[in-house]
Amino acid sequence: MVFSPSPESFRFIRELVRLKCKSDYSPIDRTQLADFLSAVSERLANASGASASYSSTRDSILWNIDFTQYTYNLLSAGVTRPLIARLSDKDLLEACRIENSIHRQQILEASKNKDVLPDLLNTSTGGKLDAFISYRRSNGSQLASLLKVHLELRGYRVFLDIERLTAGRFDLGLINSIVMAKNFILVLTPNALDRCLSDKDGSDWVHKEIICALENRCNIIPLTDRFDWPAAEDIPEDIRSVIKYNSVNWIHDYQEACIDKLEKFMKRNTISLTQGSPTPSKTSTFA
Repeated sequence: MVFSPSPESFRFIRELVRLKCKSDYSPIDRTQLADFLSAVSERLANASGASASYSSTRDSILWNIDFTQYTYNLLSAGVTRPLIARLSDKDLLEACRIENSIHRQQILEASKNKDVLPDLLNTSTGGKLDAFISYRRSNGSQLASLLKVHLELRGYRVFLDIERLTAGRFDLGLINSIVMAKNFILVLTPNALDRCLSDKDGSDWVHKEIICALENRCNIIPLTDRFDWPAAEDIPEDIRSVIKYNSVNWIHDYQEACIDKLEKFMKRNTISLTQGSPTPSKTSTFA
């Protein structure tokens, strides 16, 4: 038995689409994702000589449509304009619930077009966070929280996932926050990298976060607390270069001095990000 939607169903869908497209997402849309989707719609309409409409026909509802109707789905999944170019068709379908395969393809193609999606990491809309703190939950949460407090007291905007991620796909939210951060602070407590060493399928979160930071050329600052680096050859190749970055050794009795040194690395390395490779590893300690 084939279900045939009634005219009332089409009118409901049409009205729902209209409301989604006319909604104001600005309070939760910090990177103007809705503007991007609107630009995609306009370009496609101009190319086809058509315009977005909300007529009662099924074809118009499904094909000739304003992509801003997907804004809430994308935002709920943790997607922003810098992140959208990294998504796959599967991400749009499963995480963002965009069922129309043609629309998914058009959004993905537009996301690769720099005329529609500028490199926001190099503009004023990028770098909304000063630092992303990565840590091992089993024994690093207290130090990570303490770092966050110290940095925020000095006026920095800091991301710590235990309080900033909202509903949506956890990994997309994390990736977006790393992309938007100027500095990636890697808290290394005892055995913090052990799971990475045996992580063959790339499922460990710390491993994923380091890979994302490296891929996005973040300014990485390892902060060690009673941590011993594994042998370089034991560290997975995709994150092995993390050992080349300057690190700060945390000493509880000298917290302010440690934060001073961390802050110097943040300021210096933020300025030199465009100059290429990281500085060879050098651990700073305070006696």
